[in-house]
Amino acid sequence: MSRELISVIVPVYKVEAYLDRCIKSVLAQTHQNFELILVDDGSPDRCGEICDEWSRRDGRIKVLHKENGGISSARNYALQIVKGEYISFIDSDDYVSCDYLSYLLSLFSHSENCAVTACNHYVLRGGKSSPNSSPRKDVSVFSQKEAFEEVLFHGCVDVSPWGKLYRRDVFSHLRFPEGRIYEDTWIFGEILNRTESLVFGKKCCYFYEIRENSITTSHFREESFQYIEAAEKLAADALVCDSSLSTAGLRRISHARLSVLRQMKDCPAEFLPRREKLRAEIISAAPLYIRHKKTPQRDRWAIFSLRLGLEFYYRAWGLYTRLRG
Repeated sequence: MSRELISVIVPVYKVEAYLDRCIKSVLAQTHQNFELILVDDGSPDRCGEICDEWSRRDGRIKVLHKENGGISSARNYALQIVKGEYISFIDSDDYVSCDYLSYLLSLFSHSENCAVTACNHYVLRGGKSSPNSSPRKDVSVFSQKEAFEEVLFHGCVDVSPWGKLYRRDVFSHLRFPEGRIYEDTWIFGEILNRTESLVFGKKCCYFYEIRENSITTSHFREESFQYIEAAEKLAADALVCDSSLSTAGLRRISHARLSVLRQMKDCPAEFLPRREKLRAEIISAAPLYIRHKKTPQRDRWAIFSLRLGLEFYYRAWGLYTRLRG
């Protein structure tokens, strides 16, 4: 298995302070049969030069320079030239453990019909780190339907392209949506519909850095509504898998609405009617999924506080984030 070539794709844009750390972590892999494709997405800092410097040191590194088109465009650009039997994505401000590739590769041995494996990851925020999830089993084999449920109810499997290893044919006719944010949520249902099972490993091999200027921490903008559209797309893809996933899909859509609503705390006045509409949609849909055994408890508290009004909801969310750290 160690002879199998893995294509590692790293989109690069304005990460000068993090890039060396990311590249070093890939080069330190125990599984050494890989090609590292660095895509300089028109970065205005020294990232392009740093990529070129590394490529001169190691022949496994390929550097692609292109005009800025966003992270989806960068990933798609690299997918045109991959040679590996497997593909993995790493964001350039993140890094991985030395056994990241070997661990993900080993997980394929747990299921013959698996085209995607995933590992747990550490979330790095403000100098602190914590595991993203705490599954009971060291290795979990999810059927396609079970994998959708994990994603739709925010279990241990998430929609991120990174932290996973894909058989190459998963992306044979599939590309990331360009010109959109929340591209991971938009595409992940299609990925799951291309594998009969997904194997998840409890071990944290990926280190995910949350920066203050990332999408996950950004304030409201009109494009934020794309998250709801992406969740609706994910829910629709789940129905392609199994019609019984409608409740789970509705829960994920409501979660997206709640996420956008949180961003709208201090939104411009022109969006206030839309904010109130979101609140009404969330409250209306809640009875259809809130009692499901897999619905997270935080959803129930969110709905309870939202019924008491937006001001109460925003205060409750502020308290929750402070307690969460």
